[in-house]
Amino acid sequence: MLFLLLLPKQPTLLTGETLYSLECFAPRIRGIESGPARKQVDLSELFKYTQMAEKAKHDEKETKKIHDSLQNLQLRLAEREYHCKNFQEKVRYVENQVAKEKKLD
Repeated sequence: MLFLLLLPKQPTLLTGETLYSLECFAPRIRGIESGPARKQVDLSELFKYTQMAEKAKHDEKETKKIHDSLQNLQLRLAEREYHCKNFQEKVRYVENQVAKEKKLD
């Protein structure tokens, strides 16, 4: 890393130093090829986030299974309530028939 002091407008005692720095270091800096930028990655952080992502996917699958199971149970409950209502109507009908027969006797 290189820090370079540049004073572009006002002539001061440091103007000579600025020019010297430019003459000496600019050609060297111009010749540096660093290649494409690379991102530094902390592997422990990467591993932690990978595990979090995998857990989130697993939790999502489990949530979907529970949701599907809940829907299935709700359908079964609705079906049983329908049958129960039908049986109750049949019982009322039979009770009414029995009551009519008793009146006739």
